[in-house]
Amino acid sequence: MNWPRNSNEDPRAGSALPTNHQGGEDQAATLAAHNERLSAAENRGHRESRVWLDNQISALRRELSGIITATRQEVDPLRGYVGTLERRIADQTDQMTELRDRIAVLEERLGEMMSVIDLLRAQVLESRKDLTKQDFLVQYKLADRIKALFGERFPELTEARQAYEADAHRKAGTTPPPPLRREAELVREMCAIFAAGGRNLVDDLVDLITAGGQVRLNASRSALVTRVVKEAQILRDAIEQTGHPYLFVFDVPHGTPANSAEHELWAHCHEGQLVDFVVTPAYVVADKRLAMPHVFTIGGGV
Repeated sequence: MNWPRNSNEDPRAGSALPTNHQGGEDQAATLAAHNERLSAAENRGHRESRVWLDNQISALRRELSGIITATRQEVDPLRGYVGTLERRIADQTDQMTELRDRIAVLEERLGEMMSVIDLLRAQVLESRKDLTKQDFLVQYKLADRIKALFGERFPELTEARQAYEADAHRKAGTTPPPPLRREAELVREMCAIFAAGGRNLVDDLVDLITAGGQVRLNASRSALVTRVVKEAQILRDAIEQTGHPYLFVFDVPHGTPANSAEHELWAHCHEGQLVDFVVTPAYVVADKRLAMPHVFTIGGGV
């Protein structure tokens, strides 16, 4: 038997066997196809990730843009408001400088006026024969203290009671009286207690100020009340100790035209309006009026 010369041929199978070279090509092709599939999957994954990331970035940009827009809408008016405040402060600084200059001029004029008043007082004292010059000097000083007590200290003491009464009106659904009128009414009552004098002066004033103990006073307000009523008692005692004849006169007829030559006008009351009631009385010593009455007018105080 003659065997084929080609060593790759199997004489028993009658067919050709694959060579090592052909098997390597198949494996390379398979690996290349696998790598191609992996590469395609990776590219597809990269594209999907990129799309997702782009979407997230776009959404974040839109959100940040909305926040920035909203912030600008809030900040821009504030910038304008700050600018307005800065201009107002500058204007008020100029006004304060102008006011200081005016006050300086007024203080100078006041000093001149006080000199004139001293001369007039001296003339009045020379014309009075029933009281000595020294007596009237004492009374003029007392009159100044009375004016300060009635016109400055007593109105301060009405604030707590007015707040209490306003709250009561709110709860009851009623309308409180105008604040300046109610202030004047309470000051009138305090002046009446002061004019009456007596040992119960302090207690009567405190009772009026606190509405019989119903008004609660904080520490600072309580200290103010204590200080002012004590001042009132000391002043009342000083008036008595002079031994001079004096009167507190509330007698101004209702409907009298308010006249600045005869009356002091309460806040927001005007000359020519008709008198409603007397707030603080005139102070008269030895038939000489040393302090004019304060009056509250019909339609005034608003």
